[in-house]
Amino acid sequence: MLHAIQPYIVTSRKIEWEQQKISQTEEYLHLYQDKVTCASYEFTITEVHDMSYRLLSANYGFFYLHTIRGVFSYIVTTSPSHFIDAYKQIK
Repeated sequence: MLHAIQPYIVTSRKIEWEQQKISQTEEYLHLYQDKVTCASYEFTITEVHDMSYRLLSANYGFFYLHTIRGVFSYIVTTSPSHFIDAYKQIK
């Protein structure tokens, strides 16, 4: 069962005809009863140690997913407090 969704930004850079092109796409973190998923990874809930958030400016911040595989950071434009609260209720 899906408990929470958190959008995050993925920035990619590409060189074409001697010009750097930067693109941003929106992806989503999904919190389920037994796992956390994103576009590239899937973690069981037992692999997740903690979640934290640091606001860097008025426009964005970093959401940190602390796991047994390391800390994964995601650029977010909205507060992930609902996502973190939902995780704490599950844990």
